[in-house]
Amino acid sequence: MRRPTALVVGSSIYVVVSICGKPMPHVQWSKDGVELIADVDRVSIETSEGWSRLRVRAVTPTDAGNYCVTASNVAGTDNAYFTIIVRGSCATAALPDFLLRMSPPYT
Repeated sequence: MRRPTALVVGSSIYVVVSICGKPMPHVQWSKDGVELIADVDRVSIETSEGWSRLRVRAVTPTDAGNYCVTASNVAGTDNAYFTIIVRGSCATAALPDFLLRMSPPYT
């Protein structure tokens, strides 16, 4: 299982996946089981032969969650998953915090 990706409020989610299949698969992106719909403000989804891209601009804590991209055609369905964590802004004074922890602990 892939580690969650940590982002800071205001940054962007930008994910590109390679897709193959015959006939060309239908691609659907979702977050927490709900289909993502492109809008003019923040969310863009683009799919072409061989790839699909999701971009979410100016992330907020509500953008945190489990994302899935599904490719399907008459031959079947395949999924890819990733998790996004959204942390508060680093623009104000705050205790330091690592967005991604190293594992295992190194000494």
